[in-house]
Amino acid sequence: MKSMARVALSGKIIKLEGKERDEAKGIIILAWWAREKQNGLSDSAFDDYMLDHLDLIDAEYDSQGNLREISERVSKTWQGI
Repeated sequence: MKSMARVALSGKIIKLEGKERDEAKGIIILAWWAREKQNGLSDSAFDDYMLDHLDLIDAEYDSQGNLREISERVSKTWQGI
């Protein structure tokens, strides 16, 4: 499902807008969250994790913010937790 959401966000096959686009972003981030949960990340980190990774997805797919800076910040914050 995460792969299909990435393809949809890229706009190569279909063009998502509005709520559908937000839902595709959520699918990707929730898949990342599930992996981190399996690796021991606490439920108390959910809101911060989701907001940081939404910034990352927005920068990657919607050119909102500097992708490199956001990627470095998110990696620094969440890597190895």
